[in-house]
Order: sequence, then C-alpha cells, then structure tokens
Amino acid sequence: QGTLFLQREIGRRGYNATEDVRRDEHSVTVREWYPRYPILVLEGESGQGKSWALFGLGLEIARHNALCVLVRATGNADATLQKAAHVFWQEIKHNDGVLSLSGISRRRRECVQPFAELWLTVHVDSVQDANEARELALQPWESWGVQFAVTCTPTIAKGLIAEARNRATTVQVADFSEEQLRAYLGNSWANVPADVRDTLRRPLLASLYRAVVGQSGWQPNNEYELYDRYWGR
Repeated sequence: QGTLFLQREIGRRGYNATEDVRRDEHSVTVREWYPRYPILVLEGESGQGKSWALFGLGLEIARHNALCVLVRATGNADATLQKAAHVFWQEIKHNDGVLSLSGISRRRRECVQPFAELWLTVHVDSVQDANEARELALQPWESWGVQFAVTCTPTIAKGLIAEARNRATTVQVADFSEEQLRAYLGNSWANVPADVRDTLRRPLLASLYRAVVGQSGWQPNNEYELYDRYWGR
C-alpha cells in the first residue's frame, strides 16, 4: 500500500524512473546513509534535480520493503510533520483520527513492537525556509525510529546541518555529467550544438530542451531562448 502511494505521488510530480539517468546512484546513497545517520540532506541549486534524486531514493528504499512517505515542505516544521503523519496514518494505513509522528511512534511501541528499529522514512521536498529546516533537524528522529531526508539549497542546508551536527550526512546534487546528459537526451544528443551542450548539463534545461526541440531542428543559443521557447509553446 505504501509503495503504491509513493509511486502515485512521484508520478503525479512528473517523475519517470526510466528517464532517471542517475538511478544507479540511489542505491549507493542508501548504503551510505541508511541507517547510520537519521538525517540525509540532498543539497543543490535550482534545477539540478534534487527532487528527482529524492523521488528515486524513495523508490530505492521501497524496493527493500521499507515504508517511505513523501511530502512537500509547507514552510512550517510542525505543519510539515503533521502532513507526513497524516499521509502515513490516514492515507496509507486508513486509520481514523489524527496522530502526530511522535504519537504514531509511541502507539507502535506500545501495541506492536516495543523494541522496534526503523519503521518509516519521511522525505520532505523543497524546504526553503531556514527556520523550518532548523526545526526539522532538531526533531528526535532516532527515538521515533524514523529516517528523514530533505531537499534544499546549499544556503538552507548549511543551517540545517549546523543544527543536526553529527546526525546528518549530505549528498551534493550537481549538474549532469556529459555521459548522463548524453543518456538523457538519447537520439537528440547528436543534434545539440557543441556550444549548447554545457548549458544543457543543468537537468532542468535539459528537460526543457527535450520538450521543445523534438524534431523541429530549432536550436537555442542560450538558456533564455530556451525558456522563451518553452513558455511560448
């Protein structure tokens, strides 16, 4: 049930595992993070593919029969945590009432397994508020038996990691390598002018390029022309 909900959610957000040219990296990330650190920070600039990295990571975790809940940051840590609890308690488990993650963890210890290890991974996408990031870092994830992964910019990540101290590990989400870009563009790669290829290493721009160029033969000279063409469709 949890895996189906996750697949539906990331599909709704446009993720396609067959187009994820970094999917081999997700298993490496899981091995290095899970369960050594309670917190994983996926940091990168806008358009570098942080969300896709988080989505692919969620599928990799689910592949190992672990439960993963995905939510988008709300700007308020309490609201984001309650949103994650709602997804687990009501949408996945189909329970009535409202419980916090702390309450779910406590009930699980009392009713299911007092000495349970990790039972849930919470993925929060696109944290943009520094206070929310710091509050999320301070949550007692270990005592809840929950792993926490988050996407944010390097600026937000800096404050989050400072609060988390040695409880967090970080993955830098960078632009595509040339090999990854070639794989992502497929047959279109041969038609990309050499002076445009470096620009398209930014995953967002590569996705726009695939969407607007197709078989038209048109080629952008820079990212601004690409944006204009995309929004002018």
